[in-house]
Amino acid sequence: MHLEILQCQPSQPSHKKPILFIHGAFAGAWCWEEYFLPYFASQGYPAYALSLRGHGESEGIENLAFTSLDNYISDVRTAIETIGEEPILVGHSMGGMIIQKYLEKHSSPAAVLMNSVPPTGLWTTIFYMAWSDPMLFSQLFLLQNLSPRFATPSAVKHALLSEDVSDDKLHKFFHHVQGESQRVMLDMMGLNLPHLAFKGPIPLLVLGAEKDAFLPPSVVEWTGHLYDAPSHVFPKTAHAMMLENNWQEVADYMIDWLEKTVPAKPSEVKTVVEAVKKAVEPVVAAAKTEVKAAESKPVVPEVKKAVEPVVEKAVEAVKPAAEAAKTEVKAAESKPVVPEVKKAVEPVVEKAAEVVKPVIEAAKTEVKAAESKPVVPAVKKAVEPVVEKAVEVVKPVIEAAKTEVKAAEAASKSTTKPRTASRSTKKTSSSDNK
Repeated sequence: MHLEILQCQPSQPSHKKPILFIHGAFAGAWCWEEYFLPYFASQGYPAYALSLRGHGESEGIENLAFTSLDNYISDVRTAIETIGEEPILVGHSMGGMIIQKYLEKHSSPAAVLMNSVPPTGLWTTIFYMAWSDPMLFSQLFLLQNLSPRFATPSAVKHALLSEDVSDDKLHKFFHHVQGESQRVMLDMMGLNLPHLAFKGPIPLLVLGAEKDAFLPPSVVEWTGHLYDAPSHVFPKTAHAMMLENNWQEVADYMIDWLEKTVPAKPSEVKTVVEAVKKAVEPVVAAAKTEVKAAESKPVVPEVKKAVEPVVEKAVEAVKPAAEAAKTEVKAAESKPVVPEVKKAVEPVVEKAAEVVKPVIEAAKTEVKAAESKPVVPAVKKAVEPVVEKAVEVVKPVIEAAKTEVKAAEAASKSTTKPRTASRSTKKTSSSDNK
């Protein structure tokens, strides 16, 4: 079945809950279109208005007389499924009764009853109208039981609107007035009344009008008391408060209450950010752990495995040569330098150079191979000092040995008193050995 659903969306993205407006008897979604739909949308609320079956542009007019309150409740459920989430519910007159019945089995972020049929049904309204305004009661009886043609603009205005509403507006609204279901009237007179128990704790606001021809303010307050809900009666306002000249006063009161009562939906951007943050946090934590673990080690296992043997080999090879050179130098310092000393030192130096040279070349090859791989800067930073240290250990020994040889040669040519051999140390960097 096709159901007419009017809607008005906020001009900017909004996180507020949508609102579904439900009309009363003899009306349709059109009664919300003039003021409430655009105004609530301008305040950030996605606004929807449903024409119940047999009303407005919805299908079902041919079976309207036999349509039940449960059928209308089914229409509300269909509209909510179309919206895609549970909306705030606002019902006027009969629409308020529909909401009371709907909330017995379903939930909602909040609900507003506007001049609603009380939970005790229509009898209160019937007796009140028959006693306070017999002429109006008879005209509405003809409208309901015979045909909308028996209704006059003046009767509709007297029943629904204040005297200050212009005739132009009256005729615009009067054009839409239609008949109502006989079965629904019986349901609201006692066949299907609310149980005064909602499915869950649902915030409820009960609104009334001082000049309402159907319900006195005392009934509005009584309804609020039965549901333990706040109530408010607008002065100098008639039954169709959404079409009154002071409609904005009513709308603003509702919005103020909703702002205090119904939290906005979480921001979609915020939700996405939180979801991403939730997904990324463990990854970042794991990465931090890995980095910390890597920092506690000099190099990653693969590079460490390649470099360590070279360094160890260099140390082992250099150690005896360096010790031998030191011994020879010490011996030379304790006596005049003679050709015999030179003869003894030179082979040691040459042997040291011979042993160290391939070790250094091997270290350079390993470093070059490591640089050709995607080694992270931190690893490279850890490897380079190892190589530099190896070179620093080896190079001074060779330089010191060369100096001793040079000094021995100079001393052997001198006829003056002998001189003591000296050693010099030179600071080197890794670039000097590349």
